[in-house]
Amino acid sequence: MDHVAMLTYWCARNFGATARFRMNTIRISSKGFASFSPDGTRIDNFPEQHHDNCMDKHQGTYRLFKPTVRVYKNFRNKLIEEQLLAEGVAPSYFLEGTLYNVPLDRFGGTHSANFIDTLNWIIEAERNKFVCANEQSICSGKNNPVTWAAAKCNTFLSAAVQYWDA
Repeated sequence: MDHVAMLTYWCARNFGATARFRMNTIRISSKGFASFSPDGTRIDNFPEQHHDNCMDKHQGTYRLFKPTVRVYKNFRNKLIEEQLLAEGVAPSYFLEGTLYNVPLDRFGGTHSANFIDTLNWIIEAERNKFVCANEQSICSGKNNPVTWAAAKCNTFLSAAVQYWDA
C-alpha cells in the first residue's frame, strides 16, 4: 500500500507595496495542504479555493465554463487518438487552469464560436502570467513539476490549431 505524506497549512500572502514588513500588509488568505511526490517534490493544493473559483467562473460565464473545459478535454483526447499529441502533454488540471484565465466576455455563442474565441485568446495571451484556478500558484511558464511547462502548452496549442484548420 502506498502512503502519501501531507501537511495542512495556511498560506500567508504579502499584498504590500513595499519590501519592508508591516503587519497590515500580511493576511492569511488560503488554507491548503501539501503532498510530496515520490521524488520529494512538494505539491501545494488548495481544493476549496479551486472549487469555489471554478464555480464563480462557471456562474460568471452563464454556465459555459465547465462545458468549455469538457470540450477542451475531449478535444485533447481526440488529438491523442489521432496521434497529433502525446499522452501527458496537456493534463486536465492545466487545461482547466488555462481556461480559468480567459476573460468572461470570451465565453459565449455557439460551441464552435466559444471554442475559437477562447482558443484565440489563449494563443495571444501572456500565458506565463496565468494563475491556477486556486489563484495561489502559477499555471504555466515555469519548468517545474507543478506547472504546465510552456513548451507543452505550446505543443498543445499548435496541435489544436493544426487539427482545427485541417
